[in-house]
Amino acid sequence: MRAFVVLGLLLLTLGAVAAGCGGGGNGEAAGADTTTTTTTEATEEPVDETAPGGSSTILCQEITSTSSELNIAATNGDFATVARRWGELRPELPDELRPHVDTVVEGYTKVAADPTQYSILEAAPYKDALDAIHAHTGSTCT
Repeated sequence: MRAFVVLGLLLLTLGAVAAGCGGGGNGEAAGADTTTTTTTEATEEPVDETAPGGSSTILCQEITSTSSELNIAATNGDFATVARRWGELRPELPDELRPHVDTVVEGYTKVAADPTQYSILEAAPYKDALDAIHAHTGSTCT
């Protein structure tokens, strides 16, 4: 019964969309050509991968974007890819973060080799390194 109700609502919605919801709404007959098209181009600012901070840096994008390779791998438990991606990001990061990234790579490499060791990331030195990176991104990423 629930499936029929959902299907019925879906068909009503599709029918309304296909019919254009009746007419122009301003006294014009349904089907009259009153379409005005406005095209705007979305401009995307280039990413300054070497910038020391700011929301456009590659680190901010990797940390804050759920569609970034780093976040997808972390979500899927692909710790080898997480370690590799952190290693790839390292040259693009400010000098003060690089030792922390080295520590994070070491931790994720250990977890990739033995996922039962995941809890090591919640202890020093790995937690401290992750906290330092997150403190940096928290203050520079918007």
